[in-house]
Amino acid sequence: MTPSDGVQALTLDVHLGPQDLAAALRADVLTGLTSRPKQLQPRWFYDETGCSLFDQITSLDEYYLTRREREILLNHADDIAVATGADTLVELGSGTSEKTRILLDAFAEAGTLERFVPFDIAEATLRSAAAAVATAPSCCRRSPGISTTESRCCSAVTSSRTPPGSRLPTTTCSA
Repeated sequence: MTPSDGVQALTLDVHLGPQDLAAALRADVLTGLTSRPKQLQPRWFYDETGCSLFDQITSLDEYYLTRREREILLNHADDIAVATGADTLVELGSGTSEKTRILLDAFAEAGTLERFVPFDIAEATLRSAAAAVATAPSCCRRSPGISTTESRCCSAVTSSRTPPGSRLPTTTCSA
């Protein structure tokens, strides 16, 4: 937190530079176009426009998953926080981290949360979510956001300033 504004600063570790993204896209396109059936990894749809479209889709009446996940978290987040006693929350594919704030509040209430580590390939969306989480009263002390691909996720988790003696992280994977 900075003394002047009372808002905690979050760190964003970017593990994908422009060259990394270009190389990964070339590799995925080559693999996808030479496979049968032809395919393209959906992660390439999640630029700023794609993330915005996905948020719009999740608010449609027909798309019930987000509402159901939110309902489950509202009903059980406190139980999850108490049962796990985790001090670290890792979120894979965090997007806006909107539902995760329910868990963050529960962990803060339980008094165990020290770190929130959101992962996402969409750096702009991750930056926006990190800013929103940082202003929440439940924001934890150390929260590095990490922009990376799924294949680099595990090595990034283990190298992301994990304090010695940290309890195992709780992981939530959100759509």
